[in-house]
Amino acid sequence: MPIDDQCYTRVTDLEKLPTPMGAHKNGFIINQKCIAKQSCLEKNSLNSSIWLDKVVAAFVDPFLKEIGDWPKILQACSASTYIFANSITYMYYIPPQAIAGMIVNDYIARRLCESIMANYHINRDLQNSLNMNGCGTEHDWNKIGDYIKDCVNGQTLAVEGWVASSIVIYLRNTVRQNCITYRTSHGLPIEY
Repeated sequence: MPIDDQCYTRVTDLEKLPTPMGAHKNGFIINQKCIAKQSCLEKNSLNSSIWLDKVVAAFVDPFLKEIGDWPKILQACSASTYIFANSITYMYYIPPQAIAGMIVNDYIARRLCESIMANYHINRDLQNSLNMNGCGTEHDWNKIGDYIKDCVNGQTLAVEGWVASSIVIYLRNTVRQNCITYRTSHGLPIEY
């Protein structure tokens, strides 16, 4: 990738983010890395790679720079982090029912955190990015949607991945429709 590639610069920045064991935000960060990397590597197959550069930069920067509600969201996710692995040496003191409860609660907390982060990122950051840079072509939008499905499915069980990617695609498509409405009402070109 060229040194001045806005899109891939964000991939590099995302790849620097830590994913410590037990952190509830890890699933979200792993998905962001995967989606950005896949989209940026394949951007020359899009109708407008310039559009993707601008959208990715404006979409990812609020998260990377912790702008808007990101500090509150990240704090809420961190506050609920339970590093189950640190308890391994003491597990024989914990009744099996309690261990099962901790695992289930940890799983729910992770998924809830990922859901809150994804919802905010799509409804706030993506919406603002699209309103500012254009809604993209149907071809480009769908192609990136396929990358999202692949990334989400790659880190979850089949049914869970299908549900998660279906929700994300629904939210994305709603945001794109909002973008079309916004840009039309402001006399701006829809796609770029």
